[in-house]
Amino acid sequence: ATAGAVPTVRARVDIARFTRSSASVVSAPVDIALLATLDRSGGEMRALIRRGGGIVGRMQAKLAPLGPGAALSERLLAAPLSGGIRYNGPAEVLWTLTGIAGQEVSGPIAVAADFGGRLAEPTLVGVARAKTLRYENETYGTALTDIALDGRFTQSRLEIVSLAGKAGPGSFNVSGTIGLDAAGGFPLDLKATLQKAQLAHSDALGATVSGTLTITNNKAA
Repeated sequence: ATAGAVPTVRARVDIARFTRSSASVVSAPVDIALLATLDRSGGEMRALIRRGGGIVGRMQAKLAPLGPGAALSERLLAAPLSGGIRYNGPAEVLWTLTGIAGQEVSGPIAVAADFGGRLAEPTLVGVARAKTLRYENETYGTALTDIALDGRFTQSRLEIVSLAGKAGPGSFNVSGTIGLDAAGGFPLDLKATLQKAQLAHSDALGATVSGTLTITNNKAA
């Protein structure tokens, strides 16, 4: 095949009654329909998520026209990105897309964002909000509950206006920014305030922390 040549692809995936389980939570089942296409004009992906007969999520992402490059991956990364996501349903579905094992996020969440930029350096404009999320880490026995999130997508980052909840007998509050662009190394700038927060609770390890924690990761630094 010629270098940079674009195959013609059309794929459809239907998942019935998808659930995600943790030690204490089994998510309500959802049905997912996914359609992806690729040809010389560009690539597109559409997804529809249904729960109990009603639509709880829609996503469309389009990469067109394809950019320059010797390889198909380069051409896709250089293509303009457009589309958006509207989701109001269980966080477990979105968390599955991260591929992170041994950790779980559950509870209802609402996300609305429009896409722009390019795949390597995307821009998003929108919001992410939740009131009763739960996070579990199976390795350390961490259980964070009643998590309330107020987040705003601005250009290439997610601004955490507030992320607060309970950590065992204590509490935590986080604010700052999370970078969304791979080209920038997904930079982090977060500040967490902990009040007797139980961050680990298992047979092998226990930790309760109070104080202020700063988390930064900047590729340019």
